[in-house]
Amino acid sequence: MNAAPWHCKLRPSRLARMLHGAFTAGALLMVATAPLPALFWLIKMPLLLLTFREGVQQQRRLAQRQGILQRKSDGSWRWQGVQWRITAPIRWLPGAALLVLRSEQGRIFRMWLFQDMMSVGRWRQFRARLLHGTEKASSGRL
Repeated sequence: MNAAPWHCKLRPSRLARMLHGAFTAGALLMVATAPLPALFWLIKMPLLLLTFREGVQQQRRLAQRQGILQRKSDGSWRWQGVQWRITAPIRWLPGAALLVLRSEQGRIFRMWLFQDMMSVGRWRQFRARLLHGTEKASSGRL
């Protein structure tokens, strides 16, 4: 089952973008409504602008999480033209998985894969292959 390559066309996660938007809005609201003396508006305005800018940049990064993700038969991954290897245990949530990947050049990339980034069938295949691979790897170490 694990020998065949797996691939999926990812689309940006609406859930991740909504969650990040809610957190950014909450941070902006906290900064804007913070009870500070009158002269602290000089600090408050740049802080609001920096928070807003960071939120926009992160939304842009989340929108770029699209394209073909492939798992090769040798266990390596291919994402946006770069070869990656998993370097840490996969962290699972009910609708998401965190992959910590390292490229051949040594660059580390943390990628959250949300269930809404792919079709239901591809998500099931993804979970089944990785959970089955994890069980085989852990039983081989014992």
